[in-house]
Amino acid sequence: MIQIRGLYRPVLVDFPTGGRYVISGSTWIPVDDAVTLSDIKWIPSHKLKNNDLGFYKKEWQVKGSTGKEYTVKYQKGFGWWCGCLGFSFRKKCKHITDLKEMHKNN
Repeated sequence: MIQIRGLYRPVLVDFPTGGRYVISGSTWIPVDDAVTLSDIKWIPSHKLKNNDLGFYKKEWQVKGSTGKEYTVKYQKGFGWWCGCLGFSFRKKCKHITDLKEMHKNN
């Protein structure tokens, strides 16, 4: 039995260049060609607890400088995500920085 911890139900992927992986979110595990989904035990990562921020999964609605609202998410094991253009290009933004600073001071 192969165990994989991740946010999403695992999938098996065969690459044309060779190699087979079981994948759940950002977790990739190389497996033998004979492995099927019935050989895999999924451990949903949302059951994890206790992290440095005091929560496992959190979502906020934040207002940007132009008044537009963005969704900011934090998920243990996956990190931060924001729906703004800055994050989509740079993988960081002031919305996340502000939320991190707010939680650091609380």
